[in-house]
Amino acid sequence: MKRMTIAAMTIAAVRRMAVAAVLTPAVAAPASAQTTLEVEAGGGYTIVDVEAVGFADGGFAEDWSQPSYRLAFRALFGAASGPRFGAEVGYQYLYWYQVVIPYGIQPIRREYDVTATSAMGLLRLGGEAAVVDLGAGVAFLEDPVGVLSLALGWKVADRVAVKLRADGMLAQEPTIPLGVAVSYSFGPSGG
Repeated sequence: MKRMTIAAMTIAAVRRMAVAAVLTPAVAAPASAQTTLEVEAGGGYTIVDVEAVGFADGGFAEDWSQPSYRLAFRALFGAASGPRFGAEVGYQYLYWYQVVIPYGIQPIRREYDVTATSAMGLLRLGGEAAVVDLGAGVAFLEDPVGVLSLALGWKVADRVAVKLRADGMLAQEPTIPLGVAVSYSFGPSGG
């Protein structure tokens, strides 16, 4: 029979506890500590004065397109029945434009895709059938700018909601992406 040292027995006991912790199902958290994770995708249109943006780049906007799309991930904390607080990180394709800069007899043409990565705090109001999400944070365009968000959502299936969303980016030229999004919830009280 092989003898084990105290250190070897301690290591074996720690291993057994770690395996048991991983394999044991998690105990449901109390209602006051529920967490919901969501993923959201959507599309729409960006309201922005593209001609003013092109002028700021040293020329004039010759062509542009303003359809937008977004992908976001959020976590919400708190009881499913009351106001919930959370955080969101997201990516938005906002618009595309082409600038013509006069330069002798051959003008210079440049194309720009304008995108933003954002991070914001959220407040969710509402219940099971409909919600209002209010957000404030920062969007990273060329420079960081403030962003305010408003979304109205309606639950259409067990964990699926459709939302109307508007974000106001406080850039040199105010940028407002408007759109429709679909979100999927992992956790209680999707919306």
